Amino acid sequence: MSEGEPRRDRQPIRVTVAHVRYAQRDLGVAYPPHYRSILDALELAGCAVTSVAVPSRMFVFRGLGKSLLYVSPRAVSILARSRPEIILALEYNLGLLWAVLAAKRARARVWVFQENAGYAGYPLGGLRKVLRRWLAPFIDRFLANTTAAADEIVGTLGAASDRVLQAPLLVPPAREVLLARPIDLPDPPMRPVFLFVGRLDARKNLNALLEASFLLAPQRLEFCLWIVGDGPLRERYARTARELGLENRIRFFPWVPHESLGFLYESSDVFVMPSLRDYRSVSVLEAMRFGKPVLDSRLDGNAGDPVRDGISGFLFDPRRPAELARCMASLIREPRLIKEMGQRAEDMMRREYVPEVAAKRLRPALGR
Repeated sequence: MSEGEPRRDRQPIRVTVAHVRYAQRDLGVAYPPHYRSILDALELAGCAVTSVAVPSRMFVFRGLGKSLLYVSPRAVSILARSRPEIILALEYNLGLLWAVLAAKRARARVWVFQENAGYAGYPLGGLRKVLRRWLAPFIDRFLANTTAAADEIVGTLGAASDRVLQAPLLVPPAREVLLARPIDLPDPPMRPVFLFVGRLDARKNLNALLEASFLLAPQRLEFCLWIVGDGPLRERYARTARELGLENRIRFFPWVPHESLGFLYESSDVFVMPSLRDYRSVSVLEAMRFGKPVLDSRLDGNAGDPVRDGISGFLFDPRRPAELARCMASLIREPRLIKEMGQRAEDMMRREYVPEVAAKRLRPALGR
C-alpha cells in the first residue's frame, strides 16, 4: 500500500451529506453539480457517503428584492435515520441547526463546509454573523474551501484553528464531463475570443464588460466577445451592445447544458468574470481546467486564489470598466501571455484542484 492511501481493512466512516434543494424561477431544482467533488473527496478518503436532500423551500419577495430559505425541521429525523457517524452540512442556513440536532440524536459529529469568506465583496455582519457565531461551538469540524474562508472561521466566528481544515473541496469537474454532449459553434470573426458564462443579471455586471469592449473598439484592436447564458437582463444587454455599435464583435448564446460547456471553453481564448459579488464563480474554475487565463473581478471569491494577478490571469475592479479594458488590451497586444497564463492555470487545476488532494487532507481528520 502506497503512502497516503486509506487502509482497505478499515470499515468506511458513514457520512451523511445534508444539502438543500429548492425551486427557483428560471433555474428549476437547484443542487450545484460542482458539489459532486465534495462527495468524491470523502469517498476517496475512506467514507461511505449518503447524500440527503432535506425538505426546504425558497420564498421570494420580489417587491423587496429579498428571498428567504425555509428548511423544514423534519430534516432532524430524516438525517438521524441515516445512522451517520458524521453529518456534513453544505454552508450555513437553517439546515445546519437541524443537522446539529440530528447529530446529537444520532450521537454523530457535525461538520460544515464553507465555500468562501461570507459573500465576496461584503463583510460578514448583522444577523448572519450572530447566527454563525452562535452555532460555531456545536460544530466539530469546519471544512474551509479557501484561505479566506479559514481566516473568517477563526477570526470572525471565533472557532479554534485546530477545528478548521482547509482543503480544495470545491473543484471543477474533469474535462470529459464538460465535453459529454457535443455542440456546434461558429467560427469567431477574429481573435482573441473573450468568453463569459453565467446568469445575465445585475450581480454578474455584464455592463462593465460591454463598456470595456466599447473602450477598446477605437484602438483598432482585434477581438470578439462571446456571452453565454440566460437571465432577466439578457435583452437589455443585447440592446446595449447594439447601441454601443458592438454587433460585429459580440455574440450572445442561449443557455448551454453543463455537459456541453467544455466546447465553449475549448473554442475561446480568455475567460472574463466581471461579477460585483460571487462566493466563487464555478465557471472561472472550469475555464482554468481548460487552460484559459482569467480576467477576474476582485469581488469574486476566486480572486487571488486560484486567479493570481499576473500569473494565471489579471484582477480588476468591476466598478471600473477602464481597468478591465486595460487588462483585455494587454492580452490582445501580447498573445504570448494568453498561452503562458493559460498553461499556468491548467497546471494549477491539475496539481491542486482535484478530489485526490482534498482526500489526502481529509484523512487525518477522519482518523485514517
